[in-house]
Amino acid sequence: MKTKLLVLFFTLAIFTLPTKAQSLTESEILGVWKVAKIHILNKIPQDQKQTLEMVTKAFLKSKFNFKPDKNFSFDIEFNEIKIENKYWKLDKLTQSFIIQDWKDKDTNKSKLMEITTRKDGNKILFIIVEAFLELEMIRE
Repeated sequence: MKTKLLVLFFTLAIFTLPTKAQSLTESEILGVWKVAKIHILNKIPQDQKQTLEMVTKAFLKSKFNFKPDKNFSFDIEFNEIKIENKYWKLDKLTQSFIIQDWKDKDTNKSKLMEITTRKDGNKILFIIVEAFLELEMIRE
């Protein structure tokens, strides 16, 4: 019985370690990031393609800024979704970066944005959970 448990434990460890190794750490996320390429994660209805084109163009000009003091900004030409002077933190359970108001930094309230990161060879990818977009990123 103990042997089966050990085999199960090591099997799970082998499969979970590579997944975590592919996410960016808090120190790796620091800096200003620009979007190099966008991948759409879901099929988009025909009537939303024009809106998606506008959003895609705006994201290609946007910048994500993760500062060491936990200050975050997202500069994009649409003022409605621009984010300034917010708090960022790593959610260790989901391995994603959560953007919040400073007043909510010690809670799980008020998620303004959630970014899952992934390394794919030399590429750094940001997955914007709410928008179903995968962004290929370059550090500025």
